[in-house]
Amino acid sequence: MRVSRSLDVLGRLFSHSTRRFGTDASAARSLRQRGFFTPLPLVSQAAAADMLRKLREYELTCDGGLAGNSRFKTHLLLPWVADLIRAPAVVDALEPVLGPNILVWSSGWAVKQPGSRNFYSWHQDSTYAGVEPADDVAVAWIALTESTPSNGCVRYIPGSHLVQLDHEDMFEEDNLLSRGQRVPPDAIDEGAAVDAVLEPGQFALHHFRCVHGSGPNNTSSPRVGLQVVYMATHCKKTSGNREGAMLIRGADEHQHWELEPAPRQAMGVAEVLAHKHSMNLENENYFADSEGRKNYHK
Repeated sequence: MRVSRSLDVLGRLFSHSTRRFGTDASAARSLRQRGFFTPLPLVSQAAAADMLRKLREYELTCDGGLAGNSRFKTHLLLPWVADLIRAPAVVDALEPVLGPNILVWSSGWAVKQPGSRNFYSWHQDSTYAGVEPADDVAVAWIALTESTPSNGCVRYIPGSHLVQLDHEDMFEEDNLLSRGQRVPPDAIDEGAAVDAVLEPGQFALHHFRCVHGSGPNNTSSPRVGLQVVYMATHCKKTSGNREGAMLIRGADEHQHWELEPAPRQAMGVAEVLAHKHSMNLENENYFADSEGRKNYHK
């Protein structure tokens, strides 16, 4: 299967999405050397505010709010999220790293409410994912609100992407990770951490193994972002059942993943069924090794 490289419609939607060779090369170099790159422009602040409005409308339709399965893979349910994850500004920046054939494995909303004590402990996304090679997987963090140290922006440990570290499961009440997993404190230099300060409509990129985390939201406004996992089409699961992924650029000649359809309408019958199916596949693998993980999932 091949995705058309003609992105005229997306180019009109995303005003910052013209190809920027210098910026893209800098992002690729930084991802390889430091493990992250921030910030990069994506959409205007007005466009980000409109997306935030649409997200709140979607949240009102969710039983229990933006939690559990409703928080993940909304690019299968909502056309505007599908447009966002395949925006040329993001994919162009990733192509020098991942190559011309790119899949989106997952996406998830990262929301910290005003005054929330919730945090993400220091961790590597690669730890429990079971996707290899990790060097060909990268993550975008797209801000719909401002993201600052005060409201719990993402923080990166430079150079931590070069090796996979051991993690320990803490299952802490305020930890937003599925099992409260963390890198032991003596394994990293927290003093070297770099804050990914973002304005609404900007994004950051990080390597799948880059150690990152974030603190609580000490402000009176929510902090809202979308985390999207991109990978080269030759990446595959190392354990468990075959899962779904969406082809967003190039061709899938390896067929390691069940290709997911882009939504044609918001929350249509076919879209809801596709989302349920894909989340079932993912959850079967994700929770297979830990009953505690299943009970803890937020």
